[in-house]
Amino acid sequence: MTVITHDSKITGSLGKALAWSLAVLVLAVVGGNVVGCASKPVPPPPPRAWEEAGRLSRQAALLQSNGDWNGALAWWDRAARQYQLLNDRTNLAVAWHNLGVSHRALGQTQEAMADLERASALNEELGLTNAWWRNQIALLQVANDSAQAGRSTRLARLDQLPGRPEDGTLGAILAQERARTWMEEGRLPEALGEAERAVAAFAAVGDRAGRAAAQVTVAKILRRLERFGQAARIWQEALMEFEALGDPRGVAVSLAGWGGCLAAEGRDPALAMDLLKRAEANYRSLGLGREAEALAEERDALKQP
Repeated sequence: MTVITHDSKITGSLGKALAWSLAVLVLAVVGGNVVGCASKPVPPPPPRAWEEAGRLSRQAALLQSNGDWNGALAWWDRAARQYQLLNDRTNLAVAWHNLGVSHRALGQTQEAMADLERASALNEELGLTNAWWRNQIALLQVANDSAQAGRSTRLARLDQLPGRPEDGTLGAILAQERARTWMEEGRLPEALGEAERAVAAFAAVGDRAGRAAAQVTVAKILRRLERFGQAARIWQEALMEFEALGDPRGVAVSLAGWGGCLAAEGRDPALAMDLLKRAEANYRSLGLGREAEALAEERDALKQP
């Protein structure tokens, strides 16, 4: 049985998972044939066990693309078990990777790392270099999300490797994660340059969601550099893009970032308060209580004389 994999980026928590998930959608075809050609006989249906594996993967991918992470987690687990039974190790690694992506989106750091590590080990054994890079970049994302002490070492190991991901989107995500790591290390000018490269790299491959995520990183770095006017402009651009993409978490993050930037600058406190209030309400609607409480504290500080 032949399986074709396609990459798509699914937005994560955009507080914890602003860097984009590396999800893999799995579509099954029969023997590499295209059904429906008049000149060829219709191939027989696949064995039931293979058909079930494809069904489980497609349902898992659908749930994942809709942001139903608990549902995706359950269905990827079932798909992984089915691929294991069929000794399809390539797609087993895909399922494990997506289990890690789903755990990450749910804030389950340890489980995410474990699934991604075993997917990475299997892809390395199978010699699937691009898939291995996908695993490694996802591991770096989790490390950045949870501010793990070893993230700088993990990034340094990847940067020392002679090759680079062949996929342009993976290269853009790696630049984004490099910028995030350097930002937290205080290497702000270098981080800004890398984040701007990520913006350009996402634009080059036509990835609007990735570009917007990289813009958020740019805006965060500009705020830390106290370049508030530039940061506010980038936040507004990111907000418009997330609105166009229909990304509720991206909208909430951009409202919070824009409002926080105005508050830090001490400019237009009424607008800053309104933006933070709207972002807080959105976070609560999304079930992101921790982020909402942080914004509530920020708004309370604005009220102080």
